[in-house]
Amino acid sequence: MKTPDIFDLYTDYLITSFSYTTAAGLSGLVDNAISHDPVTRFLSQQDFTSKELGKVIKKTVREIEICWHYDHCVNRSVKGINLLNCVYYSKETSLPVAFE
Repeated sequence: MKTPDIFDLYTDYLITSFSYTTAAGLSGLVDNAISHDPVTRFLSQQDFTSKELGKVIKKTVREIEICWHYDHCVNRSVKGINLLNCVYYSKETSLPVAFE
């Protein structure tokens, strides 16, 4: 597997994990389609920082960054992030259900 593919796969794994993350855990998640060895080698090549992540996501962020959209709460177009949250609220308890 190529380095960019491992980077994408590993970052997706980090984003979606609810617990500790390991190269072996990633390998198990993909039914051993990729061994933990190439993941470990990839991660030991360098110290990954926000700068490296920023380089990877910059293009996507630029495509979806703050823009004009219609806000139904204020009945006009506003500049911002068009995010819809769905929250279940009952008896003084609120739980996030979804977002889009």
